[in-house]
Amino acid sequence: MAYKFFYIGDFKSNNGPGIANRNLKRGIKQAMMEHPGSYKVYFSRRSCLSSRIWEMIQYIAWSDFVCICNYTRLHLFSAWLAKKMKKKCIYRLHGYATYESQVNHPNMDKKSWNRVHRQESFLFKHVDKIICVSKISKDYMVGQEPLYANKFHYCYNAVNYQKIENLIGVKKNSGKDKCLILSVGGGMPRKNNLTVAKGIQILQRKHPEISFEYTIVGAAYTQKDALCHYSFVKYYDHLPHKQLLEKMKESDIYIQDSTFDTFNLSAIEALMCGCSLLLSKNIGALGIFENISSRNIIYSIKDAEEISEKIWNIYICPNYSELKQAIKYQLIDTQMVAERFIELCIQ
Repeated sequence: MAYKFFYIGDFKSNNGPGIANRNLKRGIKQAMMEHPGSYKVYFSRRSCLSSRIWEMIQYIAWSDFVCICNYTRLHLFSAWLAKKMKKKCIYRLHGYATYESQVNHPNMDKKSWNRVHRQESFLFKHVDKIICVSKISKDYMVGQEPLYANKFHYCYNAVNYQKIENLIGVKKNSGKDKCLILSVGGGMPRKNNLTVAKGIQILQRKHPEISFEYTIVGAAYTQKDALCHYSFVKYYDHLPHKQLLEKMKESDIYIQDSTFDTFNLSAIEALMCGCSLLLSKNIGALGIFENISSRNIIYSIKDAEEISEKIWNIYICPNYSELKQAIKYQLIDTQMVAERFIELCIQ
């Protein structure tokens, strides 16, 4: 008998979860072609609220497994309904709203935070499994939510790396005496781009012969104005995915100094575009590398001096080739990820 899967979530957006969900969808379709008749799959496609609700009811009733790929209030209803209909329900965890709301919105009142926590706990309670997008995020979630510890599993995000390499082509060199640095996350406090800017300012003072340029892409949140005070910062509230890949192609170093990041697809995309990487110890994607030197990792995320020193070391000795060779591609290959994900659902 072929198992029936209903995947519900965002498969259209150009943010990290949207792209990751599309990569998973692509892998599932590849796996279906490889193993015809093994399972049947329907991906949510409706956009208006009434049609989405009807689609959920119809396909939850049809399916054996309901896979929720995003956290929204509507998906709380789908988890509740799946449980009522005695369907196995799996949640693909891309983020942790309880924690992220505190960091990104420091002025949030306790009542609002408690509401976020209650809603997320409701989802955790009503699903059978929670599949995190990295081992780092799985281990973190087990520590934060011990009540649901036995529900947490992990399966890395799929990365369509062949498509990125074909799309980007030959890497553009910024040339000596220039260092182009890129980060995503905009003015979101959790991304700590302000600390990176302070680190670059230190370098600018130490090495006036080098022209540093720091491109930041993402929503304003609370730190955009402070970031834009730095003369070397170029800020974009949004770039279409293809244009972001082009920016990565033009850049020398991609930096993500996150307090918490379940995976960080952009870091791997940047590497595929030819960037060297400097990542905080909290980035889930670190787990896909065979070995990664401490020189490529930020350990004190609020320490501008450490960031400054490591940027300089990477500028002098780029790590692009070293890191690309260290990737365990079987962990992010689209079809292999999809097969692993389905296996976790069925187990």
